Amino acid sequence: MSNNDINYNFVMKTPHPWVNFKDDKTYLGLFHSEILNQIIYARIAIEYIENAKGEYSHHLFFGIQGLLCSLANISKLLNDKHRIGKDKDRAKKRAKKILHDFQIDVSKISLILNRNLRNTNEHYDERLDEFVEKFPTHLYLDSISAPGIDAKGHPFKIGRFYNNKTKTVQFMDSTITKIDDLDIDKVKDELRYLENQLKESKK
Repeated sequence: MSNNDINYNFVMKTPHPWVNFKDDKTYLGLFHSEILNQIIYARIAIEYIENAKGEYSHHLFFGIQGLLCSLANISKLLNDKHRIGKDKDRAKKRAKKILHDFQIDVSKISLILNRNLRNTNEHYDERLDEFVEKFPTHLYLDSISAPGIDAKGHPFKIGRFYNNKTKTVQFMDSTITKIDDLDIDKVKDELRYLENQLKESKK
């Protein structure tokens, strides 16, 4: 496709207003739109997970991966704890302003702000290297969807796991052990709360 074939009218159909960083309305409006977009992406990912009906499929784990990415993108806007240097100062000011103006209670979005699972997913090559080095005689059980796992007669470690009974996601961490659970229903509640706060702020 050449540049002449691109429909720029579609791209610019609803452009975001020019952002004046000294003007609260346009400044906050930019981040308001981005958070809402990420909420939509997260819900689409959850649809993939729920439509898989608890059975293993690439759609299921594609949905899980997409959900982790969307939640991480929201977390980056609302949390400055993982930044360093000049970026940390800028992120701190921005996060403080967004949380204050949109009246967001961080205690009500703890799963969204927790990036442990997402970070493990991003560095999954390291998890695989560590598994091979540390557990050469173990079974590696990965990308499994089931109420529970029981590999009788063999030691094993679990990679990526979705408990379709409790609707929770678990990934092995750098110690090849279970880390934080991501409860899908609780995530939906947090997304709903966050969206409501954003909508209330626009009234």
